[in-house]
Amino acid sequence: MKYFLSIGSNIEATKNIDFAIYELGLILSNIEISSYYKNRAVGFEGDDFINLVIAGDSSLGFEELVAASGGDKPSIKITNVA
Repeated sequence: MKYFLSIGSNIEATKNIDFAIYELGLILSNIEISSYYKNRAVGFEGDDFINLVIAGDSSLGFEELVAASGGDKPSIKITNVA
């Protein structure tokens, strides 16, 4: 199955984004990564966000992908929009 994942962080953004890409690389193949986009925090005072999209293939179903990627943790949000 092909997945498109939106990734963003404003807390140690570069470090956390790089870590997310590395970890997703362990469960996705044929990875493609968009450009990085820097956006100001809206609605609260905070550091700028870095956002991007990562696409990749996996034999895992959606629920398995969520579990494998740590998506059950409060700091990680994964939503199925299909």
